[in-house]
Amino acid sequence: MREAPWLETLRADTAAGKIRRNLHVVREPLNEYLRYQFEWGYVRNVAWGMDIRVLDVATVPAAARLLDIGDFGVIEGGHVARLH
Repeated sequence: MREAPWLETLRADTAAGKIRRNLHVVREPLNEYLRYQFEWGYVRNVAWGMDIRVLDVATVPAAARLLDIGDFGVIEGGHVARLH
């Protein structure tokens, strides 16, 4: 499995009490890649300890400003990374 090193890192961080969060801002309808990411990638990441939040701009219109920026990873509440 190609994702094994990442999932092991995530599992080890979770076991060590580290918190990893991801915020993904979306607008529906989701494209095929985002559907794949949510149904395949995010399911595994959540199972291994990541807290993933999805913010739909239909629910929070002000979040539309973040659509072009991308999603964000937050590690230990102090390190924020823009994800590509």
